[in-house]
Amino acid sequence: MQRQISTEQANAILDAVMHRLKVRNDRQLSSELGVKPPVISKLRNGHQTMGPAVLVRMMEVSDISLRELVASADMTRD
Repeated sequence: MQRQISTEQANAILDAVMHRLKVRNDRQLSSELGVKPPVISKLRNGHQTMGPAVLVRMMEVSDISLRELVASADMTRD
């Protein structure tokens, strides 16, 4: 069963990757991930879902495991 990532969880994941990469803003993050800046904005605002390709790219670039990304997202759940 596939679980949908909420906007809050997507933001937590993006913030964790930003912290690991030591980037200060979404424009720098998009550059590191090789995506256009509007992609990050759409993910943050819930206008685009965070799919497997984006998650894999984040893991490759940041050297964060899927388990760590999920843990950062799960910290936002009540």
